[in-house]
Formats: sequence, structure tokens, C-alpha cells
Amino acid sequence: MKNYIRGTAKQAETKFGKIINLTLNVDDLKKLPIYKGYWRLSVAERKEVGQYGDTHYVYENDFV
Repeated sequence: MKNYIRGTAKQAETKFGKIINLTLNVDDLKKLPIYKGYWRLSVAERKEVGQYGDTHYVYENDFV
């Protein structure tokens, strides 16, 4: 089961190319395990744009 992080993940076009802007819930992040000082997250494209314009979603990368 994926552990999704609440917040927004929106793709934007800049003069340097595409970027993904993340606004993540701190309380959700604090619940995640830390691997050697880092959180392991994955960003995946959504099939449809969310009601707040989200183009991607973020979840814990628990692959070992």
C-alpha cells in the first residue's frame, strides 16, 4: 500500500523547461522513516488533473 503525502504537486513550464512544484504537508513527512538522513519520496504523474490543478502526486518510496 502506498503512503501518499498530502499537499500539491503541479507541473509548470519555464524558460528552462518543465519543473514540478511541490507543497507538502510537514506532519505527513515527519511520520516517514528517514534513510541515512533523507526522506525517500517518489513523484508520479496523475492520469487526470486534480481539482486544485495537481498534475502529479507524491508518495513514500519504500523500495529497499
